This record gives sequence, structure tokens and C-alpha cells, in this order.
Amino acid sequence: MSSSTENGPPVGRSASGLDAAFGDSLWCYLVALGLLAVVDTLLALVRSGDSVLLLGHYLAVTVACGSWLALVLCAPTSAGVFVARRWKGLRRAPEFVQVLVATTVSCVTASVVCVLLIRPWNIGVVWPYYVVPGMSLVAALALALVEHFPPERVRRSVYVVLGLLVFAVDAFAYRRLYPTLHSVLFFVAILLIARGAAFRNALSVKSRVGAATAALVLAHVTLFGDLTSVRHLGVWFGTVQPKTLAFVHTVIDRDGDGHSAVFGGGDCDDQDAAVHPGACESERSGRDDNCNGLVSGSTHHQASASWTPGSSRRADVYFVMVDTLRGDFGRVARRDVAPEVDAFARSALDFVRAYTPYPSTFRAMLSVGRSRSWRGIGGGGAELLGQMAALGYDARLWIDTRQYKRARSGGPILHLDRSKGDPFRLKSHHNKSEWSEAIVDRAIAELGVSTQTPRFRWLHLLDPHAPLVRGQGAPLEMYRAEVGHVSHLFGRLLEALAKSHRGRRAVVILLSDHGDEFGDHGGRFHGATLYEENIWVPLMMRLPGVAPAKVEQVASLLDVVPTLMDYLGQPPLPTWQGHSWLRPVPAERPVFSQVEPVANLGGQGRPEMHAVVLGRYKLVHNVTRNLFELYDIKDDPSERSSLVSSKPEEAARLRQVLARWQDDPICQSF
Repeated sequence: MSSSTENGPPVGRSASGLDAAFGDSLWCYLVALGLLAVVDTLLALVRSGDSVLLLGHYLAVTVACGSWLALVLCAPTSAGVFVARRWKGLRRAPEFVQVLVATTVSCVTASVVCVLLIRPWNIGVVWPYYVVPGMSLVAALALALVEHFPPERVRRSVYVVLGLLVFAVDAFAYRRLYPTLHSVLFFVAILLIARGAAFRNALSVKSRVGAATAALVLAHVTLFGDLTSVRHLGVWFGTVQPKTLAFVHTVIDRDGDGHSAVFGGGDCDDQDAAVHPGACESERSGRDDNCNGLVSGSTHHQASASWTPGSSRRADVYFVMVDTLRGDFGRVARRDVAPEVDAFARSALDFVRAYTPYPSTFRAMLSVGRSRSWRGIGGGGAELLGQMAALGYDARLWIDTRQYKRARSGGPILHLDRSKGDPFRLKSHHNKSEWSEAIVDRAIAELGVSTQTPRFRWLHLLDPHAPLVRGQGAPLEMYRAEVGHVSHLFGRLLEALAKSHRGRRAVVILLSDHGDEFGDHGGRFHGATLYEENIWVPLMMRLPGVAPAKVEQVASLLDVVPTLMDYLGQPPLPTWQGHSWLRPVPAERPVFSQVEPVANLGGQGRPEMHAVVLGRYKLVHNVTRNLFELYDIKDDPSERSSLVSSKPEEAARLRQVLARWQDDPICQSF
């Protein structure tokens, strides 16, 4: 089989073919990124329905940023060519050996790039160090076989089709989760498409250079206009543009703090790594450390304080935490899917607009127990179980098959350092369908055991959390089945309490740590965004002697501990950021939530985001991307239309409120 002059990067059929591939590699990567930019723009058109003019700007920005990436992606090709040029024996070797060696060097080089994208040293895993290179060797053999046998046109088509399939996985699978793996998929898609994108016989070198230069000059002109709408479109609906623009921001990040000062990067001082969006504001710096427009604008100047119990009521407390329960109960009426919960709500303080401070269990529950946002969790305060134990309660947490008892003089069960204590980290889902029933049965059984010690029972029910094991059909249908089951179990607990004198005097709190997404904004699961499906949660508190009420005002899970402690006769802590609902609460009061990158495969690389809900409006600040979204939750509960442009005064008002929260001096930044 003779050597072909039409082969694309990274290798050809001979050393001369390799040399030609080296000269063509940049063109092929530009073609690959151009093709993906067009596909990405078409997907954004279908998903958003925006104007052709905006999408044209989107395409131009994507092409311009992609050209920067193309310059770097020549490295795998160059590695193969470098070896081929200097290994004299390779030129005399059989043709298949030449191709195999070149593809191996190129694939191994590409695997190094993939490992760098995953950054396993940040998340404490070792498998990428051997799995990715191993897969690259298999890929090298497969590519060598493809190069050796099929006709040239078939070979090109195979590469392009494979590249588009990989890109499809990147575009549609688990959007907003596993950001580093999505970067790897994008990188592999580019390599495959570039490999099949050679056009030597179609265009001369002069034509290629002229076409590329003209297109890139025109595309780069668009980078110097207002990119806000284009960046919004990319974050909401894009696949290629967010990655390529983030790459450009990384290249032009002069101080290495992860934020750029150009093309909408948001860094207000790109020569000081301590100044960038999301930084902790220093009261003594006299500058805007977090680039939010305020200089030490915080109103939360609260000192840390120890907690000393006072005289208390002796009511038992049942803290029923239903993991992953959405505020809309799975897009259905509460009475239809959870009738027992709906009936309970009519006998309690029913907070119909309650929000979690963080849409993941560990951070939400630490924040709830200390009544502080996760960003300000370092401001002191005891964990919830510790506070109840200090009051003389028999304080226990029951989750899956485990039981934790908080001794009065013992250490915390929930540590700020997650590696020292995290009961929410599940090692197995074996027999998950039986966990909640066993927990409720245990709580009911002990009602017959007489004791003078008051009980605090944290019943952590995991049914709505993945994996879903009840029901059939789509995940949302199975989720509703899980919600119905846990509602039935909750009803059984309430019936048992009603039959017990002690149970009738018990405090019962029903809440959730966060919601879950089922494609509401193109994603799945939780912990990555601050849309309603993730942070709006149920909150109901039955406090014997307190009249039931439906509370329409915005509330936060940070209010749970202040309200409970107030009911039990305990004084407030100055570190608390929540409010007691047994005291007057301002008619319009802001509540906050946040997400940020976390050190695991699912969370590393996700954007940091902050949100404030004030009255009917919610403002979301994508700190990493320097973007704002404003929603009218009353008229647009699904958050489909951002009002940042149409209601600039409202957006500015909420930005000021959010900025004062961001300037809290008791802050931890990641």
C-alpha cells in the first residue's frame, strides 16, 4: 500500500508524510475547531432560539478563541514528527511500524495533556496516572491499524465521525458535572476531527494561509466588543465557546489567580494574585479585593463566640432530613405526591419559600448547624448535635445503617475538616430501599422506652437521593415514587408520635438539604448550579404551642437553629446569620446560597457561584465567568428569562446586597 499525501495530523505513511503532516497540523486543528464551533452554534440556536445576529457573534468569538487553542494543540503532532525525523532506523522500518511508532508517541503525548486536564493530584486519585496512558496505547494501536488498511477517504470519515460522537457525549452527557472529564472529551474530539481534516489536494498552501488569516482577523475583531450576551449564551447553552474562552482567559491571566482582566474575565487587578472575583475581602487592605465594586462593604461584622446553654424546655426534637427533596416535590403538587407531608404542613410553620445555603449535604448541614453560610463557616459556633448534647439531650444521628451518638463531652460528628468526620459520605448503596424504613421503625420503637433524658433524633432519609430504586420509567418518575415512599414513612412516624404523650409534645422539623435537577436547565443531579430546582427546599417546623402558619416570606435553612433554640429558651449567638421566626422578621430580607469547586472528580473545575433571593427576585453571580443572571421568581419560577438587561435598576440593587454579603470578613476562599 503506497504512502498517501492526503493524510492529516498527527502522522502519515512515511517520514515525508509526517513532515507534511507537521506543516499541515495547525490548519487541520483550525478546521476541526471551526467545525466544532459551527456545530456548537447550531446547538445553541436550537437550545436558545436567540437571534441570528447574536449567534453570528457567538460563532466568531468561538472561532477566535479556538485559534488560540489550535496553536497549543499542535504539540501531540509535533512530538510524533520530532521522533520520526530523528530516528534514522524508523525510515527503514516497515510502513506499519513507522505509523505505529508515530501514533504511539502522539497518543502518549496526548495522554499527558489529558492527565494535566484531570489534575489528579488535586483530588487525591491515582487511576489517571495509569489508566489514561494505558488507554492511549490501545488507541495508538487502533489508529495504526486504521491508518494501514482502509482507503484514505474512509479513514478521514471514520476520524471525523468518531470525533463528532465524542463531542456529542461532551455536549449532552452530565452537563455541568465532571468539568475536567468534559475537557478531556473536548480535547479528544478535536484530535480525532483534526486527524481527518487534511485538504492538501483541495487547497494550496497560499489559499489555506489566506483563508485562515482573513477568518481569524475578522473573528478577533469581535473579541473587543461587549461579550456579555455571548458569554451568557455560552454558559447556558454552549459547549465549545465556554471552554475556548476559558482557555484564552488562562493564557492572559498575568498574576495566575485564575481570572483574567480582558474579554470579560472580571479581574480588577491582574498584577496582584490576592485580588480577583471570589477573593475574601480584607478589612485592612483598603481595596476591592473581590472585584465586586465595594471596598469592605460587609454588614456581617460578627465576632466568634462560644455557646453556653441556658434554661430550656424539655421537649423531644425530631429533625427529619429528607435528602434531595425539591421545593416543588418533583414538579407536582405536594398533596398529590406526598399527602402525609402536606397534611403535616397544615399543623406547622410551613415555609413555602425556603432556601438552602449550599446545594450539597455536607456543606449545607454544617452551615445549618452553625447558622452561618458556608463562605463564613469559619466564624465559630457549635454543630447542631453538639448544641443539643450540651443542653442535656440524648443526641443521635441515624443515616443508612449507621447510628451516631453525640456525647456531651465528646468531639463533633460533623467536622469542618471533612476528612475527619463526614457521616454523609456513603460507602455503599446496598439495601438502600430498606434504610429509611429501619430508621423510622427504630424511632417508633423507642417511644415505648421510658427515660427522663430528652431525645434529639436526626433522621436522615436518603430515598430521593440517587440511585433511585423505586418506580419505573424516567428518572423524574422514579424520583416521585421515592418521595411518595418517604412521605408514607414520615406519616407513620407522625402517627406513632400522636399516640404517645411524650410524642405529642415533641418538636418535629421536616427539611431537605438541597434539591435535584432533572434536565430543568440542561443538567442532572445537584451541587453545580443555584437554580430553583437545586436550592429551593421544603422547611416545616411544628413547635407545640406555636400556631401553625403558612409563611410566604423568603426563609433560609440558616433560620432553623435560631428558631429552635429560641423555642427551647436559649439565647442567640452573635455568630448566627439566621433569624428566629418566633421574633419579628423584616418583610423583605435577603437570603444567600453558593456553590464552588470541590476536590473531587465531579466538582473540580465547576464555576464558583453566589446567589441572593430578595422578595420576588433572585440574582445569581457566576463568579468564575463574571456573569450575572436576574430572575423574577414569581412570574418566571422556571428561570427561563434573565432580566439583567431589561431591569438594570433591580439588578444593581441586588448586586449591592450580594456584594455586602461577599465582603463578610469572616470568609474562606477556595
